[in-house]
Amino acid sequence: MACVDLPFHKYQALGNDFVLLDMRAVAVPDPAGLSALLCRRTTSIGADGLILVRPDERGAARMEFYNPDGSRAAMCGNGIRCVARFLRDLAWETADRFDIMTDAGPREVRILPDGVAADLGAPAFEPGRIPISAGTCDPRRLDVPLEGGPDLPPAVCLSIGNPHCVFFVRDVGAYPVAAVGPRVERHALFPARINVIFAELSAPGVLACRVWERGAGETRACGTGAAAAVIAATVRGVVDGTARVRLPGGILDVAWDRRAGVAIAGAVERVFRGTIPVPEMLACREDAARPPRDCAADPCPAREIDPVQAAR
Repeated sequence: MACVDLPFHKYQALGNDFVLLDMRAVAVPDPAGLSALLCRRTTSIGADGLILVRPDERGAARMEFYNPDGSRAAMCGNGIRCVARFLRDLAWETADRFDIMTDAGPREVRILPDGVAADLGAPAFEPGRIPISAGTCDPRRLDVPLEGGPDLPPAVCLSIGNPHCVFFVRDVGAYPVAAVGPRVERHALFPARINVIFAELSAPGVLACRVWERGAGETRACGTGAAAAVIAATVRGVVDGTARVRLPGGILDVAWDRRAGVAIAGAVERVFRGTIPVPEMLACREDAARPPRDCAADPCPAREIDPVQAAR
């Protein structure tokens, strides 16, 4: 099987980690297959998603996001914050404030001294935009029955470019997210599947959350999930539109202005960069300096890792 050395960058935001590809240097004919390959935790780089970063005249760049199962998502809050840092690190963009194009439309990002902020736009509560198959329901108080239990509290459902279902529970740290999350994700009410957030008010103005992500499972953090939790808490009168969200991977600050939309801010870090051999059917380099070779002759899963970054 012909194989090419694919250059990549690994970034993380609160433990929500991604493989980023500079599409000025590579071509990816099968991004779904490549995402499934690269995101494997034990046999590849390992990540919560693959992000393809392309030039776009309408903004600093365009991001395309793929889940570990190969499905494509219109938006990723922590992903876009990682892309912003990536663009700055590569000197692709030198301004402190700029737009990144996504499948959900343009989103403004801001480089901060201690992290990156991103505007995620206005939430949508209309059933058809989430989507929810029960068109006459109230997404702000939706019953999601599970055959055989457990009984769930009424959810708040919304879209911020991608769909979210938020439940307020007691003792979120002990909640059976791995058992309940996938059943809600694939519930008949949600024809496009849905991200599932379990939240509780742990202190005034502070939400503790765990997230089951569509196509990825439970992750250490989720930017749009944190935003959805604050929006849902505001709808329920639990917070006033601004809150700090504690996730297993760290803290995100979220602010929802009903006129301007919702914004998130938090830390971002480059983890390492390198190259990895992948089948030529999944990706290829645009330059001719690295011709295809036989994958079976060199099965090493990763090579040319940046030693400084790898040691961080």
